[in-house]
Amino acid sequence: MKKARLEYHSRKITPRTHHVPAAAKTFTWAFNGDALTMDPHASNNTFTNAFVNYIYEGLTRHNYEIKIEPALATSWRTVSPTVWRFALRKGVKFHNGADFDADDVVATWQRMNTPGALVMTVVNPIKDVRKVDSHTVDIETKQPFPILLSILTHFFVMDKDWMEKNDAKSSTDLQQKKENYANRNANGTGPFKLKSREVDVKTVLEVNPNWWDKPQHNLTEVVFTPIKSDATRTSSLLSGAIDGTISIPLQDIQRVSADPKLQVIQGPALRTIFPPCPGCISMLCTSNPEGILPNGRQLPRRGSALWPEYIFCPIFRPKGARIYVFCPSSYCTSAILQLRLGSYSMAATLPGTPNLSRLKSMRRSIRLAPPPRWRTVTRP
Repeated sequence: MKKARLEYHSRKITPRTHHVPAAAKTFTWAFNGDALTMDPHASNNTFTNAFVNYIYEGLTRHNYEIKIEPALATSWRTVSPTVWRFALRKGVKFHNGADFDADDVVATWQRMNTPGALVMTVVNPIKDVRKVDSHTVDIETKQPFPILLSILTHFFVMDKDWMEKNDAKSSTDLQQKKENYANRNANGTGPFKLKSREVDVKTVLEVNPNWWDKPQHNLTEVVFTPIKSDATRTSSLLSGAIDGTISIPLQDIQRVSADPKLQVIQGPALRTIFPPCPGCISMLCTSNPEGILPNGRQLPRRGSALWPEYIFCPIFRPKGARIYVFCPSSYCTSAILQLRLGSYSMAATLPGTPNLSRLKSMRRSIRLAPPPRWRTVTRP
């Protein structure tokens, strides 16, 4: 039984194997929403960034062991504590056949500094990018920044001439609803090319035959269809209408696993999450006099004996690591949650040093229905 391999680094994927034989074939898959844009610099959305990463590439990338390795840059060295010199890969071509060089890297950096470029939240430690020669660039950081290689995985390079020709020198601005040619069209160096794009309907990618690296799949075309309904998405998978889906409902895992033609791939998460739970509780306390939760339950009066049970509420379902948000009743401000490889750590903004033994004693068995967006997330 042959398996389709779709490299996706941030969530679980469930491929339907009998639809993709050894011979090259189309792979169809679904998610509960569409990619927000094809513009590689306009979004800080995890799914969107992962999607466009099949089309555009950074100077570095993560391998299957989540280790940094060369991509559009082949090597690097530090010139000073704040300046890194990168040798760019030669012989790389964009999807339209144009050659990749240092001018494209510099033009990409300039584009990242335009309004609407949310990628700047990631690459903000960079101060400047300068061309040294046709295939060498210097990247200067605002201060010594030892993890520069990590953020350069998001430095998705665009073709300078293509940007100028299509009036796309500035980033799409999703917040202001200002789009340009790059919002629905693409021209990267990645393993797949954008063939067609119908927003919220279907996006089709085709293999880039001139990709500089060696493909690790047997696909010629990938068809993505957003399916919002969990039930419909699972039914489409079981019926064979799609070959794979991401983030299947937990209650459907057993049913999907029972199908011999399907394989459920799960793994621990590697992610830092900033959920709005404390703020939500604070809002319910201050702007909801009746204290009625979305699930119809009554929120206890602040300071009552039951209040700690609602302060410590699970926000991940049992398949993931159980994480609790602590927010002191009189200081409902913020919390930081870190989910690392199936384990959890906890921290909170507190007036003074927290009493850890008291925190542990406050873990009660009460179950509150978490908001729909709080879902278990797993990664390979």
